[in-house]
Amino acid sequence: MVKKILSVLVFFSSLTASAVSSQVNVYSYSSGNVSTSAYTVLVASTPVSAGSLEICDTSTHLLKIATGKTGSELDVATVAVSGCVVIPIYIPIGTQLNIKAIDASATTGFNTIAYL
Repeated sequence: MVKKILSVLVFFSSLTASAVSSQVNVYSYSSGNVSTSAYTVLVASTPVSAGSLEICDTSTHLLKIATGKTGSELDVATVAVSGCVVIPIYIPIGTQLNIKAIDASATTGFNTIAYL
């Protein structure tokens, strides 16, 4: 009986892990720098809708997050230097998320966005 319970728990934990990982976006600044001159696309199309975003950044720079297609970006938040922020904003599925540096280009570190 214990063996069956453990196999069921392993099955459900694998389902939960895959569902959660699809709701987190990770961007490495080493694969694409974020400058002060133009927005960089973080997510071309969000995979799920969200009632808020949790954004964590390790670049050591001030950054702003925007929604909208390239050329029509709308700023929605500023990300603290090497910190996390929860933005209570509704993001529909399929929304483009963009990022732009404020103080200097971000060239190292990571940015993560969790769809909450």
